Amino acid sequence: MYNLRLFGSLAKLARLKNLCPVFSWRVWRSGLIRSWRSPASDSPETEYIPVFHAPCLTRNANWLFLSASAERVISAWKPDLIYAAWLYPDGVAAFRVAQKMGLPCWLMALGSDVAHLESAWRGRLIIESCNQAQGVICVSGRLKDELADAGVRPRLLHVVANGVDTGLFRPRRRREAQEKLMSRGAWNAAIPAEPRMAIFAGNLVEVKRPLLALEAWRLLQERERKRGGAPVLLLFGRGHLEAEIRRHIRRMGLEKSVLVMGARPPDELALWMNVADCLCLCSSSEGMPNVVLEALASGLPVVATSAGAVPEILKDSRAGTVVGEGRSEADIAERLAEAMEAYLARIGDAPLGERQAFWTRSWDDMARDIMALICGKGSR
Repeated sequence: MYNLRLFGSLAKLARLKNLCPVFSWRVWRSGLIRSWRSPASDSPETEYIPVFHAPCLTRNANWLFLSASAERVISAWKPDLIYAAWLYPDGVAAFRVAQKMGLPCWLMALGSDVAHLESAWRGRLIIESCNQAQGVICVSGRLKDELADAGVRPRLLHVVANGVDTGLFRPRRRREAQEKLMSRGAWNAAIPAEPRMAIFAGNLVEVKRPLLALEAWRLLQERERKRGGAPVLLLFGRGHLEAEIRRHIRRMGLEKSVLVMGARPPDELALWMNVADCLCLCSSSEGMPNVVLEALASGLPVVATSAGAVPEILKDSRAGTVVGEGRSEADIAERLAEAMEAYLARIGDAPLGERQAFWTRSWDDMARDIMALICGKGSR
């Protein structure tokens, strides 16, 4: 979804062709991969290419397989510039293709891709590619600092903050959003009519730490039961931890206060953000998490661990709270309770004009900043 939105905005400013690698060891599926098309109606023109990948075994050579597959397609396109949004293997492969074709190349660091620097081999390839590219766009100052510390020349590093779909993610009256969810059949009957609510939205995988969010919610429930309260936590997303999460919910006795909602479309999630009192993010690693920006654009406060660019995003104390590294689930629970109480006291079901979007930067804004850098340094 990130690339879909960003490249859709870039396509408004330049003639754009997208190349998306699909890594698979199932070589007999190559035809299916090449014929696949995004179901999103607003998806920019994209060609999907199969790239051979043997899990774990070829990790250090993925860039080599990708560059070989990509070069044939890119040569036929005859582009003026190559732009790659992910440092490894995409960025390294894109730079090698650009170097071979005599083209300028820009790379983009998004967050978790920087973890490849921990590998001596992959780290060397990334640093070499970054230092020979026209520039490297980082979505946060923290990523820029990490790359500079690893050996990338600071003059090549540029920070361009993420955008959001400000048409979808915007302040609305709570009642209005609730009625829209009910009318489309998305409202869950287990949710009270006048809910106190927090939401967790993200892939249900280890790095997002949904189990930590559950532990914090258990502690919050114990506190609220003594006060006669009954807030609800909605978990949005899918991932391999889903079954374990459901077991934890049953073991903790949280069936009535935690609902696993599955993956929902962005236009529905935007409405839930207008109904909720707080967003909870417990990640151990992030770049610039767009779910936080979407919450802020909706006027929804955030309680988040200090991963990636979260401290940069939540400089405004009204927008949310950063839970520092090493803090426990008890700290998260306390911050969630405080955020929900403060939000209700300040907003309640106030008129729309009393709500405030804490983030107003759009994908088009981000695309314009990227194009200004590319056109100023290294395009033809």
